[in-house]
Amino acid sequence: MLIKKEKAYCYIILFLTYVFLLTSLSAAQQTCDTLFCASQGKTCVSGNTGPECVDFCNENQLAAAEVGGCSLNMAYCGAGGIVRGKCEVCGCPQGQICQIDGSCKSVCNDG
Repeated sequence: MLIKKEKAYCYIILFLTYVFLLTSLSAAQQTCDTLFCASQGKTCVSGNTGPECVDFCNENQLAAAEVGGCSLNMAYCGAGGIVRGKCEVCGCPQGQICQIDGSCKSVCNDG
């Protein structure tokens, strides 16, 4: 009877090891294609733990920035995917300065 218990424990350990390896492999094989972010209204980015779906802002039909981040043209991506000026976070393009309302204004350098 002791042998049957040891054999049962071996099968349980073998099964748990199999389940662990299976879930580890499937997580490691996640790609942007397998996440289907677009169907959730999100975009795929590579995070520290691999690809993930995130909310984003859209400028000219392109995913411009993750919510809470800045786009390449220094616009802030706010909640709900709304793009707005927030120069205290994103800065201003060269030749412009940050205004109190979060917008950028061109600097006149001609005197």
